[in-house]
Amino acid sequence: MKLECNPRNILRVVPARMLQEYFDQRQLLTDFDWDSFSVDSLYDAWMALPAAERQAISVDFQHVFGLTSKRGIQTIIDAGRCHGVDLVSTIGKGRASVERVFRVLLDHPQVFRVASQFAWVDNLKRHWYRRHDLPKVALDLSEGARQELI
Repeated sequence: MKLECNPRNILRVVPARMLQEYFDQRQLLTDFDWDSFSVDSLYDAWMALPAAERQAISVDFQHVFGLTSKRGIQTIIDAGRCHGVDLVSTIGKGRASVERVFRVLLDHPQVFRVASQFAWVDNLKRHWYRRHDLPKVALDLSEGARQELI
């Protein structure tokens, strides 16, 4: 059964050290006591953040969940290759797929952003409708047609 994407679930499945690194990178929850970490205390501290910061974190968490599948992992690897980064070794370090994806978010945020965008687009295909009612016409490759495209 797939885990529901909600903040408490992310806080439960991602190791505390990774969450601490995530919030430290963003300079958030700097006064949080990580030594007495609990999901509820971290969730309460997160909910006390301003709405914009809370929303940005929530989006990151949703993207992490969206990339935890086998297809999502492959999307991350492909995005890494496009950026000249070999992520196979990075992704292989986590025990669970959510840890692997979260590690990419921490170590390679730009690759993570691109991969999450591709994963989102890949999931759009169920909303596309093929058009079969357009007439077949010959291509117009004239100079005037090319200029109209510019």
